[in-house]
Amino acid sequence: MKSFYPYHRKKTPKRHVRKEMISLAVNPKKISRLKLCIGLLLTFSMSLVVALIIFSENIAMDESIVQKVNITGDLRYTSKTQLTDALRPLVESNILLTDLNLIRSRLETISSIYKVRVRRHWPYRLDINLIEQSPIARWGDSQLINNQGDIFECPRNSSDWIHLPRLDGLRGDAVEVIAIYRKIKEVLSQIDQKIVALRTGDLRQLEITLNGGTELFLNKEDFLYGLRRFVSHISHLNVNDQDIERVDLRYANGFALVFKEKVLNAENQNLHILQEISVNG
Repeated sequence: MKSFYPYHRKKTPKRHVRKEMISLAVNPKKISRLKLCIGLLLTFSMSLVVALIIFSENIAMDESIVQKVNITGDLRYTSKTQLTDALRPLVESNILLTDLNLIRSRLETISSIYKVRVRRHWPYRLDINLIEQSPIARWGDSQLINNQGDIFECPRNSSDWIHLPRLDGLRGDAVEVIAIYRKIKEVLSQIDQKIVALRTGDLRQLEITLNGGTELFLNKEDFLYGLRRFVSHISHLNVNDQDIERVDLRYANGFALVFKEKVLNAENQNLHILQEISVNG
């Protein structure tokens, strides 16, 4: 007898699939080879980097060779030969190895050089700025002195400096002498007189020769007091400055004038004026 129920597909029993854990067995030899390859690769990379650095440094060293020395400054007394002789043994082929302090000290040994500035200008130039000495007077027979009291040798023939006033004194007193010179120069400018020579004596005295030939004698301790007194009174005398041979300003209450012999014979009328100055100051 046929069944009236719909057809039912016969169910098949489920298969039980065995799930097994698959383990990967790694060969130790393969790991060693892998490490070796990585090590070789890193070594090659590092060698390449080092080679590039060395190559770059070699290029930089080649580019830093000193090719030019640029010297600036108002040079009137320093010759090119002096500068070349001083710099030649000091300038290295490489700008980084050049000793700037040594260059500075060597150039400052040149008598006409007062101050030196040196600096590197990358990649191949040295810049040197020179400031020359500025002498304001001669010191003794063959030396010069600047406004700071520094004594140095004449850069050239001493006759080139004959137009400068001459100062004489102990070398250790140079700073004091130059200060005295500046003060006396300022006071004498009021009567249009200039210093030709100034000498400091052993007894704390000053001996000054003016451009007209007149000699002044002062005490070093109070030289400004005596000099100002002379400047304030000289205008009252009806004499030519060039007719005065010497003036002694070492008196406490006055000063004494000595005229040249020809003036004394011709102008005795001024003697009473001089006597008043000597007595009353």
